[in-house]
Amino acid sequence: MAYSPEQISIMDSIIARYPRKRSAIMPLLHYVQSIDGYVTNEGIELIGQKLELATAQVTAVLHFILNINQSRWANIMLVSALILCAPSWVEMQFLNQLRNT
Repeated sequence: MAYSPEQISIMDSIIARYPRKRSAIMPLLHYVQSIDGYVTNEGIELIGQKLELATAQVTAVLHFILNINQSRWANIMLVSALILCAPSWVEMQFLNQLRNT
């Protein structure tokens, strides 16, 4: 599936939020997944081109995320990833998760 100009524009706006292009890799993977239902090879290649990374580097991050999500610490890692977005909510969720383990 080819990505539309609008989808490409959204990817560019995601990249623009970060001081370093590489920092946008996880949000871009999430966005590609939201479009196709999963992360396609075409999505990985496009992210690599946009971030000026090898597809192997994008794939490595994707595999890292998949491995974390399979662990029992997946919720804590997810909460940790959201720290910049909502510190007070994250702190509360993190503490609740720690109490439940």
